[in-house]
Amino acid sequence: MNLEERALRGMHMPKAYHNKLIKAVMQFGLIQDSDKVLVGFSGGKDSAFLMYALKCLKDHFTLDFELGSVTVDIGFEAPLDEPGITAFAERVGVPHSFVRTRAYETIKERSEESPCAWCSYFRRACVNSFAKENGYNKVAYAHHMDDAVETLLMNMLYSGKGGTFLPRTELSRSGVTVIRPLIYFSEKEVQRSLRFMGFDPIPNPCPFERDTCRAKVKELIKSLDMENRMVRRNLEAVVKAGLKEQVVSEGAIW
Repeated sequence: MNLEERALRGMHMPKAYHNKLIKAVMQFGLIQDSDKVLVGFSGGKDSAFLMYALKCLKDHFTLDFELGSVTVDIGFEAPLDEPGITAFAERVGVPHSFVRTRAYETIKERSEESPCAWCSYFRRACVNSFAKENGYNKVAYAHHMDDAVETLLMNMLYSGKGGTFLPRTELSRSGVTVIRPLIYFSEKEVQRSLRFMGFDPIPNPCPFERDTCRAKVKELIKSLDMENRMVRRNLEAVVKAGLKEQVVSEGAIW
């Protein structure tokens, strides 16, 4: 089925996907009526699915909120596929903007100090600034359960501390709330969403993509899980236990 045929059928998600998304949104109070939610859209599969899923939520659920998206161009030597990014946002029906920077010049100079950390910092700063300047009170990122597990292990191995990111984080300095509605999705589920979205992920122009701490941890988990299928499950159990603690401390909604 080509993109035009999918468009004629309208946007949709399997029931199990809807349920996982709604559970996260309601359980952690991620989106309320009158919110203005900005999606950080890189053009990859994760952020594409997030934008698609939130548009489905907006169109088919009872919440009344506004939805927009933004892409930060770091200024890598390989050009960003702006037409491809714009085309997907238009097809999904979500207003979209670009923020163009020359941050890569600084990242190159500090490449031995963890380029990913610097890149992530620049992206977050740009997205948060754009959100504040344009009246968005929430910023949505596409971190899923696999990301949470990898972050947990990265924190333990490289920082000597436990814990991972939260589904909702209040940023006091900017007044923006960061939300992660895909927290209950696995990376495999996100990968399978490409079939019903009709989307081909846009190549990442980052030259450091395959040589990062996260990539190494991802391969470590994959290798260990091949030896013992309980490795990933045990790590996920630790993450989910932390999520339950947050629900209990803040009051369960779901």
